[in-house]
Amino acid sequence: MGAGLAVICGCWMVATLNRWLAREWIAQRSVRAWIGGSYLRQLVGFALGPAVATCLYSLAMAFVFAIPLHITALAFLMGLSVSLGDSEPQSGIEYDLTITTAEGIVIPLQYVTLVVSLTVVLGVHVVALLLPPVVGVLLALGFLVFILFSHWRASR
Repeated sequence: MGAGLAVICGCWMVATLNRWLAREWIAQRSVRAWIGGSYLRQLVGFALGPAVATCLYSLAMAFVFAIPLHITALAFLMGLSVSLGDSEPQSGIEYDLTITTAEGIVIPLQYVTLVVSLTVVLGVHVVALLLPPVVGVLLALGFLVFILFSHWRASR
């Protein structure tokens, strides 16, 4: 279980650090107009780099920790979902919407929503890790389909 969590969190980190090109494709209409092509096809093409990086990372960790292949598949599917990103990414931080703690610490609300969305992504894949192998992989695949559907809907 610990090695599986390490692989899943590592794939999340690798995909997050390598997804800048897909994020720019989604966020910048001028980049999309300049490059051209179908929205989903280009997005998946730009997300393949982080997906390959997460695949290599998860396979290396599978060899190091001798974990089952369904955990490797879960980590790869999570890396692909994270590399696709949000269909409507934030272009900046809105400092007017804040939460103030009792100690007087001011936290922008968009940081809170970012942490909650990342927790949901990790939570879905940790729950998939706890389920039987086939059901867990199907849950992660369903999450990936949901993200692809949200991108398809945003491209219309």
